[in-house]
Amino acid sequence: MKKPSSIVHRLLCCTPVSASPLLSPVEQAPAQPFPQVLAETNGSLPAATGASAASVRPSFIAFECPWLFPNTPYDNHPDGFWDFPERAGWVLDGQRERRKFPNEVADALRPILKELDAKYKCRQKAVPQSLVTSRPADSLSIKCFRAEGGESSLSDEVAFIQAWLFFGVHAQANAITGLQSDPTSDFTVKTHADGAARTLSTAALDILPHRWAAALNALGEHDRAPRWAQLLEVIQHAVTLQTIISTHKPDPELEPRMLTYDECKVLLSIRLLFRAVLLALVLSMPSSNSDSGAGGAAVELLLHPALAQAFPAGWDELKDFAIDEMRAGGWCASECQLLERYDGAYNFFAARLRAGRWPMDHARCSDWVCVADQVDERVYETMHVEPGCRCVAVQVRPEELCAVLDRGKVPRVTVSKDLNVTVGDSGPYVAISHGRTRLASYMSGLKAAGETSAVLWMDTLCIPVHENFKSYRKQAIKLMSQTYREASAVLVLDRELQRLDTSTISHLEQDMLSAFVGWSRRLWTLQEAALANRLYV
Repeated sequence: MKKPSSIVHRLLCCTPVSASPLLSPVEQAPAQPFPQVLAETNGSLPAATGASAASVRPSFIAFECPWLFPNTPYDNHPDGFWDFPERAGWVLDGQRERRKFPNEVADALRPILKELDAKYKCRQKAVPQSLVTSRPADSLSIKCFRAEGGESSLSDEVAFIQAWLFFGVHAQANAITGLQSDPTSDFTVKTHADGAARTLSTAALDILPHRWAAALNALGEHDRAPRWAQLLEVIQHAVTLQTIISTHKPDPELEPRMLTYDECKVLLSIRLLFRAVLLALVLSMPSSNSDSGAGGAAVELLLHPALAQAFPAGWDELKDFAIDEMRAGGWCASECQLLERYDGAYNFFAARLRAGRWPMDHARCSDWVCVADQVDERVYETMHVEPGCRCVAVQVRPEELCAVLDRGKVPRVTVSKDLNVTVGDSGPYVAISHGRTRLASYMSGLKAAGETSAVLWMDTLCIPVHENFKSYRKQAIKLMSQTYREASAVLVLDRELQRLDTSTISHLEQDMLSAFVGWSRRLWTLQEAALANRLYV
């Protein structure tokens, strides 16, 4: 498999940061996995429709949100995406002097803004200063106003933004690529009894980027390049509108307006759609853009945290709502704290993780300490993989372990296919890190591969635990760094990671689950990752 593209990984992880806190040491290695369908086809994908869609690994974590009904829904007018705000009775302030982009992106954006401003009249509109100052504070980075000057509620504005930047961008992407796609069938998952309310799902965004890319890749280079540029321009236009007037403080006596959780979800679905379009652009980049590096640079710029983290809202509300949902779903307060300084989207997607999570009681945990997985040695008994299991534990004579430890060596055990155990102190071995392991199942796998035995180091087999051998236990623990350093390989058999089917979950979900499993968070396991010659998780 090819070395993954950092752009693709950041798109699939739905995070603009270059060094994600949600990657375990293994996944931070250079050879991070990413969807095989991307690695092996260089973007030349068949249209994913019907049953074939199931073969594509999810790109994003899907979620549901309301389909809001603005006074003027997106109209698919021949004039297209650009003039919809005016047709819908809204205006965006386009005065250049009110755009305050951070220094780290300002220079790169300058030629893009100059071209867009000259090309589209909608970017030359000006909202009266009186409307700007009379607007209460809110977390929207796309500020919109009624064209006739009347007041609007935050819910009205979010409904308009959804109509324009979700359904409008979806329609424009279809028009540019030549796809026929109905948003009702693509996104609706539920229509309420009164017919006036719908729920939409972002699940279709796993397939749409591949369909858009396939449609563009089916064109010749001469036809593809201008369409690719048109699609990029849609995203550039919307994203560079986001900081207009956001630096102008409203009247401080006005009560700030707060987004509801449903409105936060609607806005996050727009961010996800834009990631899907950018992914399609990466998968269909014309050779002229790819060879010069201009195409990749354009996408990278739109992923810069200064732009991507604030679009289409720089919210505090999303994080607060999502933390409450995480805690209600069984997450530890200390896990929520780990995400405190990051965008609320992390908390939101964490709250949606279900596969692989091991239920534990976090009632006694704090923001800084998790005690749910701590062991009381006075009453601890080795747990079975499955509740109610009555299999016989593999036994090792502690005296043989102590004899090896007396010689200053690392004990290792040779386990036969019949689960007979012999203690030794020489030869290559594999160190196994585990929470609960059914040894017989792994030996059965070796037997099927034609092997008759395995030389292993496991803490439950190679560290004496009886009270009479307490000094030897301490000695074995002191040898832990040597144990992992001398092992041919370290195999991590985490009980939560073993429950995952990575072919059915997105890379963000895989990364987040890997970051929060017990193995990733225990200090004991740090040396396993740091000292291993080869680490398999």
